[in-house]
Formats: sequence, structure tokens, C-alpha cells
Amino acid sequence: MRGTTKFILWSASGAFAIMVIVLLALSHQKIEEGHIAIQYDDVSNTIHDEILSPGRKWVQPDSKLIQFPSKFESYNLNMMCRTRDGLKIDLQITFQYSFTGTELVNSTLELGPIENNINSIGKHVTAAVYQSCSFFDAINFTTSRGLVEINMTDMATLSMDSEHGNTHTTMGSFQLKNYKYPSGFRDAVDAKQKTEQEINIALNQRNGILTAAQTELQKAIEAVEIALNQANATRDTLITEANLNAFAKLAVWNQRIVDLNLEYINLGFTNFTEFITYKRAILVGQSNNAVVSI
Repeated sequence: MRGTTKFILWSASGAFAIMVIVLLALSHQKIEEGHIAIQYDDVSNTIHDEILSPGRKWVQPDSKLIQFPSKFESYNLNMMCRTRDGLKIDLQITFQYSFTGTELVNSTLELGPIENNINSIGKHVTAAVYQSCSFFDAINFTTSRGLVEINMTDMATLSMDSEHGNTHTTMGSFQLKNYKYPSGFRDAVDAKQKTEQEINIALNQRNGILTAAQTELQKAIEAVEIALNQANATRDTLITEANLNAFAKLAVWNQRIVDLNLEYINLGFTNFTEFITYKRAILVGQSNNAVVSI
């Protein structure tokens, strides 16, 4: 009997010791680096407001430390949207989000486990991007991609705001990584871009041709001006030579007139007709051939 009692005492002591060890183990929990946590007491169904930092913490045995990343996390979103002109476009989007420390309790109470919160983020951003797509025509994704991305960023950020989206998180960077048109539209866009490139090439060539033509025209104008200058110079030279010859001949005839006048006076003729008869007779007399008439 005494042995049985002793065994029971030893068993009770061992069980108590094991229970103490288990309770101590349950009470000493660790928050991983890069995380923050809130404490939830299972028995009393209580969530504490205090935000716990990384490290080992002593809590009640029935408590759980619900951990959240304290840094920005990445989310990759593959989805389809419909544009303003009714075209379906496949999108690849990546964005970053972070949990707001003061919202961790509300997040847990309203959405449950962290996975539910992450799913909620994806749904809100998907809806915001889908709505943003409806503001643009399909071609805008090619011609105004930056503007499309800015609009998506603004709407996605607004959707995650605690006042509007109630995701209890904050938006970080947002990027429209890629988009894909339906094959037929993609071919049409490629053809349009090719045509625009060919037009630009033709315009550039046209400018080159016009420049060359203007250069040749300028050369021709300069050549005509040179030819005109040369023709004017030649004309002036010919006119000058003709005037000199004319003046020389005129001087000769003037001198002959003077000589005849002197001869007329010196011979003492009083009648010019007699002087002409005299000169005619001299000319006939000096002639080697028979003179018919003068």
C-alpha cells in the first residue's frame, strides 16, 4: 500500500513537471526577424492592441502570436481586363504592399488569417485595375503606356486605403510589367506601327530630296548670275570697242573735212562746185584705168 502511494506521488510529480515544462514552452514564443505580431489569447478570446517586435516573448500558455511581415511584400497579378472600346487585354502586374501596424487587430478581426488579408488585397487591386482599363482604348496601351500605368497605380492605391478599400495595408511600388493584345489586334497595331515607320522614313527621305533640290537650285541660280555677269561684261567690252572704232573713224573723216576745207581755201576757189570739178579731174587723171563716170 505504501509503495502504491509512493508511486502515485512520483507519477503526479512527474506529470506536474511535464506540464510545467510544456506550459513554459508554450509561454516562450519567438517573433521572426522582419515580422511584427499581435497576441491572441485563446481561452479568453482576446486580441491585444500592443504591436510586438521581433524576438522571444513570454506570453500566456493559451496565447498565439499572429505574425505579419514588417517590410514590403511583392504580389504578382495576372489578369484580363476590357478596354473602353471593348477589347480584352491580358495583363501582368506586380506591386508591393505592407501591413499597417495600427491596423493589424482590425485586419485579424475582420479578415481572419493573414492569407485572407492577402487575398483581399488581390481582389481590391484586380477590381481597381479592371476599372482603370475601362477608361482607355486598347491602342492607348501602346501610345500612352505611362499614362495608363499612372492611372492604374492611383486607383489601386486608393482601393487599398483603409478608408476606401479596408485592406488594412499600404501600397508600395506598382508596375504594369506587360500586356498582350488579342492576336488580330496585335497584328493590326504592328502593321500600323510599320506603316508609321515607313511614313517617317519617306518623310525623312523627302526632306533630304528637298534639301538636295534646293541646293541644286541655288547652284543653278548662282551659275545664271555668273553667266549674266559675264555676258554684261562682254557687252560692255564690245560697246566700248565699237565706240572707240566709231570715234576713230569719225576723227578720220573730220580730219579729211578739215584738210579739204584747207585745200579749198588755199586754192582760192570761190565756188564749191568748181572745187568738186577740180577734184574730179585730179581723180580721173590719177586713175590707171578708164573711168566711165564719177
